[in-house]
Amino acid sequence: GLVLDWALRILFDYAYFLINKMKDKIKNSPNIVVDIGARFGLHPTWKNFKSDTFFYLIDADKNEIKRLKEKYKDKKGEMLFVNTVISDFKGSINFFNLSNPAMSGIYERKNISPLFEGERKDQLKRKKSKVSSQSLNDFRNSISHHIDFLKIDTEGSEIEVLEGSKNILNKTNIILIEVLDERKNFDEKYQRVIEILEKNYNFHKVLEKSI
Repeated sequence: GLVLDWALRILFDYAYFLINKMKDKIKNSPNIVVDIGARFGLHPTWKNFKSDTFFYLIDADKNEIKRLKEKYKDKKGEMLFVNTVISDFKGSINFFNLSNPAMSGIYERKNISPLFEGERKDQLKRKKSKVSSQSLNDFRNSISHHIDFLKIDTEGSEIEVLEGSKNILNKTNIILIEVLDERKNFDEKYQRVIEILEKNYNFHKVLEKSI
């Protein structure tokens, strides 16, 4: 299993908007939001978001999808809830449901991460199951011709998501991505994410934050 103990949230803005204007851009103009790893509407939550926007909330954990539907029951006409893994292929894949659902993903984890020292000991109890998998390229038939805001929080499978999104990334305005891996491999993955987004698609990093 992986020891995923080093994470970084990276915000890319395709359109060169200044950080202090980005909040206004997200509130006022986007109309397509794709949230991969929606996890009960956390990071960010869309509950109080008011604009002419349609949301695709995607999570591989069917229980999280149920919770999302309940949380956003007043926004049913503005949201599509999708229970699948977004990766780089269409088929089925092993998914590890953890007792802390925010840490569930396609990679098995070990409970020795310094990020979780002192927290509840049972958060990594796991149940492995087979779930459907598709790429964002496959899923784009359900989306309009572009994405205004794309969030990727998939607990270690960020590269697979990006590799399976090549047909839509050049039509995406803003990306919020969490990069997560073992500490010894983190720099390599981070550089790979930068390479894919900046060199291949002309995104520009405007903000990053360690978590």
